[in-house]
Amino acid sequence: MFTATILVLASEVKSGEGDSDSAVRWAIKALTPDGYTLDVKAIDADGEMLDIKAIPSHPHVLDVKAIDPSGELIPIKLLPPDRANGDYSVRAIPADGEPLNIVARGPDGEMYPVEGLGGKGIVVDIKAIEPDGSRLAIKAISPQGLVFAVKGLDFSDETDVDDLSIEVHGIEYIGHVKALPDLAVQP
Repeated sequence: MFTATILVLASEVKSGEGDSDSAVRWAIKALTPDGYTLDVKAIDADGEMLDIKAIPSHPHVLDVKAIDPSGELIPIKLLPPDRANGDYSVRAIPADGEPLNIVARGPDGEMYPVEGLGGKGIVVDIKAIEPDGSRLAIKAISPQGLVFAVKGLDFSDETDVDDLSIEVHGIEYIGHVKALPDLAVQP
């Protein structure tokens, strides 16, 4: 017999500040095996670190976006996988069309690339990769301590990647990056 954990709806988490964007922004973090968290950032062409946040867009789905210094939200997408190893590129795509790398920043300033590493069906696991090859989970954490998994949704399964035609700012992509509730299945 299986049971599922209780889900808390992201739409229930609102700020009372009256912003035009009234939803609370969730932090995006990489989780280390010893329980610490690492900031996850996008790096622009000048080497500036841009915040990445999850923003409720549906009761069970949060959009994951980079935020430029002016407050503009930058979409984060899955780019076609590397044909050699099958890993997906996870990149922020600003209006100038120049993809930005996504990294987890360690306590001493070291940078761990964030990539999509397969998964099941259309769901792609998003992980930070340490130099020894260890994979760190990427999570969205609300101000109240709720935790959602950051995943890619690959829509190319039914499409020939070579004939792909979805674009943002002139860059072809194959899927979205979202934060979704973790489901724990217990025997």
